[in-house]
Amino acid sequence: MVAPVSGNSGTNVVNPGGQLTKDSFLQLLVAQLTHQDPLQPTDTNSMMQMETEFSTVEQLTNLNSTMTSVQSSGQLSQAVALLGHTLDYVDAQGSPQTGVAGSVTVASDGSVQIAVGNDKIGLADVRGVK
Repeated sequence: MVAPVSGNSGTNVVNPGGQLTKDSFLQLLVAQLTHQDPLQPTDTNSMMQMETEFSTVEQLTNLNSTMTSVQSSGQLSQAVALLGHTLDYVDAQGSPQTGVAGSVTVASDGSVQIAVGNDKIGLADVRGVK
């Protein structure tokens, strides 16, 4: 968890999610540069290290976004492959059911849903394919 940071102006920088994002990292870097002592500026090696760390954070963020997209595409492909097949699945109440996969949709949260009769199920709910 990231603790609040107090600057010379007396204002607190707080990250309520507790995650250090690339934007919060950049804000900390700018705050450090703004409040450094002009008689003892940050040395070149330290500055290069901070720039490298920022670049690494940015690339990891981009990689995470790409991997999330790939995962969503894979789940959508798996669900589409089930269309027209008879599925054994568990409904929302936890009861085992059987039915034909009729359509596939992507919910607003990005999850893939398969329509089987009146039920909408996720891939994790599928227990078998006939």
